[in-house]
Amino acid sequence: MKKLLLLIVVASLGYGVSAQSQFGLKFGLNQSRLRPVFDSTNDKADRKANYDDFTDNLMGLNFGIVYNSAGDKAFRFQAELAFSQKGIANVDNTGKKMSASRYTYIDFKPLFNIGGGGDSWRAYFQFGPSINFWALKKSYDKDGKFIDGSDEWDTDSDEEGSGSFDVRGEVSVLVGVGFKYKLGPGWVLVNPRYEWGITPTTIIDLGNDGYSEANRTFSFNMGYLFEF
Repeated sequence: MKKLLLLIVVASLGYGVSAQSQFGLKFGLNQSRLRPVFDSTNDKADRKANYDDFTDNLMGLNFGIVYNSAGDKAFRFQAELAFSQKGIANVDNTGKKMSASRYTYIDFKPLFNIGGGGDSWRAYFQFGPSINFWALKKSYDKDGKFIDGSDEWDTDSDEEGSGSFDVRGEVSVLVGVGFKYKLGPGWVLVNPRYEWGITPTTIIDLGNDGYSEANRTFSFNMGYLFEF
């Protein structure tokens, strides 16, 4: 009986070491673009091609805090709260940048990490939703000069009821991979991933010929997590 209790204590201590929670900071670069979803079934391919010809990716920053729940090496819950810049660049028919619209979001990401590793490294696959709240919008000209900025919704419309309507929040689906390496009292984090916006960020020209725009974002993130 004493041997059994001893084994239980040792196993519990071993699990506690592998199950420590982690908390830290992360930062990274976003490469984002708005993708159109057209309401009309007519000429969708041509309209999408025309949209793509006159838009391009936009670079932005992201930074925030990361929490990894206690758990074994195979599965962990990860929560993030971050500021994130997304948007789109507008180009002419030669591909030259003419203007850009950058949106700043406050992102909340409840994610799941599945993987494995040793005592000094871990690799994992990551997936989950991202709930993003629009905080600020700024527009720039081709030289990067500030044009306009607002923290108000854009609800411009004409007499026929068509126009541009910004949506305050959005929901995305995120997938990615991660690698952590033990360094000092914590872990260095490297985490590339991709987000698909499944709700629109902007609705334009309501009606049969209208369309909406949703974010698509690739990000490369780094960080450092302390164990406790």
